[in-house]
Amino acid sequence: MILAVVEMWAGLAASCVIPEVPPSFAIMAAATAVYAATFLVRRPAARTRLHPTTDSTGV
Repeated sequence: MILAVVEMWAGLAASCVIPEVPPSFAIMAAATAVYAATFLVRRPAARTRLHPTTDSTGV
C-alpha cells in the first residue's frame, strides 16, 4: 500500500513539474518504473544442501 501512495504522489509531482504530461500518464509511468525496479532487487535464494549430513561416526 505504501508503494501505491508513493507512486501516486510521484506521478502527481511529475505532472506538476512537466505540465505537458497528463497526471494519469505520469502516475502510470511511476507505477511502471517501480514495477520494473522490483525485477532488479531480488532476495537471495534459500540455500539448500546438496549432500546429506553424516553422523558423528564419519560414515
